[in-house]
Amino acid sequence: MEFIHEETDMQGSLPPLHFRPILKEKPWGGRNMAHYLGKALPGVDRFGESWEIAHCGADSSVVSGGSLDGTTLPDLLRQHRDEIFGDHDPGGDEFPLLVKYLDANQWLSVQVHPDDAQSPTGVGKTEAWVVLRAAPESTILAGLKRGVGRKELEAAIAAGNVLDCLNSVPVSAGDCISIPAGTIHAIGPGVVIAEIQQQS
Repeated sequence: MEFIHEETDMQGSLPPLHFRPILKEKPWGGRNMAHYLGKALPGVDRFGESWEIAHCGADSSVVSGGSLDGTTLPDLLRQHRDEIFGDHDPGGDEFPLLVKYLDANQWLSVQVHPDDAQSPTGVGKTEAWVVLRAAPESTILAGLKRGVGRKELEAAIAAGNVLDCLNSVPVSAGDCISIPAGTIHAIGPGVVIAEIQQQS
């Protein structure tokens, strides 16, 4: 994936940057990123995620090729902050987004993420997905069904029936899905997505 920066007279310019993907093995993953995205996946392991632009703990994107080959994303931020953010600098030392691909061959766990106010770090996690591939009858889970509140959800958790409380949404290639922080969600099998999320 390329991180494209548009040249401007005021801010100087960076060339288009290509980053080395950071591959993540996951028990629910597969090999679809090789078939559909042209990823070079080593061995026969199941890969669930490919982080394309990331600065998360020890995992930081590294430029591949060109005059900045080998430069890490944190170094880019230190050396070229104005060119990267322009007039929209979010502040702080972290890159504010994580961009990745996901290949779900099994159901992912049901999750819900805090918003900025609820997060102990002050940074929540809102996500957006673009469905790149979906097998027939693929679905995701997003949000609670109408009439389900905290009391009903707590009872369902205690009974092991959480899925009965969630909206099942059919998906197909080209769908764009917003998952605001605080929305309970899960990705179903047979789905390959591109995800952009708050880095938290």
